[in-house]
Amino acid sequence: MFHPEEKVLQYEGVFSAFPVKTPTAGEPDGPLFGNGDIGVTAGGSAEALTFWISKNDFWSSANINQKGERVCGVKCFGTLKICSEALKNAAFSARQKIGTADVEIALSTEERCLAVSAYAPYRQSIIVLRLEAKKGDIPLTVALEPMEDEAAACSQKTEGSVIAAAKDYVGSGMEWDTKSAAFCRVLEWERTEGVLREGRGITLAVSLYTNQDAPDYPALAEKAVRGITPDALEQYRAEHLDWWKNFWNTSGIAIPSEPEVEKFWYASHYLMACCCKAGKFAPGIFGSWITTNKPNWQGDYHLNYNYQAPWWGVYSSNKVALADPYDQPLMDYIPQARKNAREELGCRGIYSKVGIGPKGLETSRMFNKDGTENHEIPYWGQKSNSAYAAVNMVMRFYSTWDADYARKYALPYLREVADFWEDYLKFEDGRYVIYNDCIHENGYAAKGVLDWVDEDTPDYSDDFNPILTLGLLRLVFRGLLDISEYLGEDADRREKWNHILTHLSDFPTQEREGKTVFRYTERGMDWCDGNSLGVQHIFPAGAIGLSSDEKLLEIARDTVTVMHRWSDYNAFPTFFTAAARVGYDPEIILTKFKEQFLTHSFPNLFIYYGGGGIECCSAVPSCINEMLFQSHEGILRFFPVWERKKDAAFCRLRGYGAFVVSAELKNGVVGGVALTSEKGRPCSVLCPWESGMTVLENGAPVPCELRETRDGTVYTFETRAGGQYNMEPKKE
Repeated sequence: MFHPEEKVLQYEGVFSAFPVKTPTAGEPDGPLFGNGDIGVTAGGSAEALTFWISKNDFWSSANINQKGERVCGVKCFGTLKICSEALKNAAFSARQKIGTADVEIALSTEERCLAVSAYAPYRQSIIVLRLEAKKGDIPLTVALEPMEDEAAACSQKTEGSVIAAAKDYVGSGMEWDTKSAAFCRVLEWERTEGVLREGRGITLAVSLYTNQDAPDYPALAEKAVRGITPDALEQYRAEHLDWWKNFWNTSGIAIPSEPEVEKFWYASHYLMACCCKAGKFAPGIFGSWITTNKPNWQGDYHLNYNYQAPWWGVYSSNKVALADPYDQPLMDYIPQARKNAREELGCRGIYSKVGIGPKGLETSRMFNKDGTENHEIPYWGQKSNSAYAAVNMVMRFYSTWDADYARKYALPYLREVADFWEDYLKFEDGRYVIYNDCIHENGYAAKGVLDWVDEDTPDYSDDFNPILTLGLLRLVFRGLLDISEYLGEDADRREKWNHILTHLSDFPTQEREGKTVFRYTERGMDWCDGNSLGVQHIFPAGAIGLSSDEKLLEIARDTVTVMHRWSDYNAFPTFFTAAARVGYDPEIILTKFKEQFLTHSFPNLFIYYGGGGIECCSAVPSCINEMLFQSHEGILRFFPVWERKKDAAFCRLRGYGAFVVSAELKNGVVGGVALTSEKGRPCSVLCPWESGMTVLENGAPVPCELRETRDGTVYTFETRAGGQYNMEPKKE
């Protein structure tokens, strides 16, 4: 079996010119690195090489300023600039090394060459840069500057070789204060400017702390750079490399016939690891790489899929720890969401607006032209946001069967979702139905408030039985039944939950292009040419898979064909994986992936779309994992959506049931199947061999129960926690 921590070293982002779209309100196109909390984007110009520095917790919590503008959201802290007129018009080249989270930059003229290497030690709150004069003497000035903002208090001071900077969002207009302190020190110089002699180098250490890190954040930031030594830097580097090696070793894929797809699988995880860290704020739409004070959509947490999407690949990729920051903003928002449900709809439970932030912040508050608050627009007609937010919790639970996680996050949150839908659903003619729930953002809700809404804007406020919510509720109530039973709680509520689950309305269908396909709602919006909402009940809601009724599978595949949403403003994180879930033609999936890499990716390996950001980081991992290994229906399937003529392998992918699994496909034959059972749950496997299968634990056969299905024989066997199992074809 291959070693993913070695395989990833071959992949890099390569730049031959300065990025042209940085700074930006969206996805930056420059070299990127980060330590899970601090994010850095490189760019600028030859005479002022610039590093934009941001941090996941660097938010303004002010909703409205005196001009009536929304000014809350995540902000850029500022920039580190390396300035030299002697490098004017220098050629720019760079390598973004995703295996070790380094960026290497060269600025070259005929007379001079400056080499810069930069990284953010994963276990520290600093950035380290090494500058070397490879050719010629180079006069340099180092500048650390907070990005000016009329709503922020900024300061900067230089003493000797140390620059101190601060940027604070404080005052009566804030729901909570954000304060920061940053320091930059040039280790080898007495000042922040000088001449870097040919063959010599200097080291820059930059710290950034906020009051969200600790009350004494200024002292911590100053100590981080003033007390730094060469020995400390060596230790930080060793710890950093060790962290990344262990991270890559958690799982990997090898698909030699598809090197571009393989590259973006690893790159997607690189980007997520750079902007996610346990105990820190969750990243917003654009991750840790904020290069302006006004990112699109405030860079917030959009709950009608954008916030949830980035993590959909990390569970099956066995990189679950990256999802640790996901849950806390949702838990913090519960009190406000309860208030919304009670005051807006007279329901128990939680009713979530589309845009939220950390610490219970609502970023999507809107005001009428007369200055009164509008209580309709921030939901955009959608009732499904809280249920959508539960998707990741259910995914994580089924992937890990972690009782502590379920007790702390999943069960409490899902209970709130259930409370709302127990009240909001209507039971009519033997089925539960959903009124006035828009599957798409209902622009008509903003009529008279936002100028782009006019008489031609359709009103979908009467949407009935949206297919997305029908899928999400199946996931929520199925998850509740399993989690509550596992934890031994809520026995008195399960009858109601089961009744809802078994009596939800069927998915609506329609005829289009001569095929029966899913309808977006039973009554209301029938179709939309600008999203993938018509398949999101398949993924991420998981309501349909390869074990589903054959007719339902046919409708699902035909829907993928008719939608043809391979390249779409909002579809990338869901459409490809939904296609894999239902067994769509793997060659079409791979071909369409490669088209997106060519047309919608930057040299930094960031895949971008108009509604995108880091949501696009989930598409390749989640889809490719499903093509190589499926488990969400309780049956492990090996290479279920893969051409048998193409060799492939995966190591340590994670399946539902808390199974960590490896396998390979070589010359059309499955082999090397190894499984670790973390929780000792029963395991069901679709036999990948015509001759049958033998399951071994420590070389001894394990008893199996056999069940015939339309796809072949399913073997079910008991496992023990920590047990390791191998599977091989039965010998004749």
